[in-house]
Amino acid sequence: EAEKLLTTGLSKFPGAQSIVSRLGQMYATQGNTAFSAKDYATSIERYSKAIEYSADAETYTFLGFSYYYTQDKANCKQAFENAVSLDPEITTAYPSINQVLAELR
Repeated sequence: EAEKLLTTGLSKFPGAQSIVSRLGQMYATQGNTAFSAKDYATSIERYSKAIEYSADAETYTFLGFSYYYTQDKANCKQAFENAVSLDPEITTAYPSINQVLAELR
């Protein structure tokens, strides 16, 4: 509830978008920490929250890998497709995306 109020309040002030974006970065960093610890349930939660604030291809990519490691193929595929739609070049940085997508087709 407090988070929702903060976001609503920030939307009324000039320059607040950078604060909202930073919230997304904070959640993505927490997701990275959880992912590194192989705590995929937490990484999914944190990456999903990050995307609510600022969606980017890399966050979708790691969300996809988190789903992959939890055997959630449908959400894995969707996350990777979202990553590629935001940045088609993401597959250059993470070539395994194409391998996983081919595997899931």
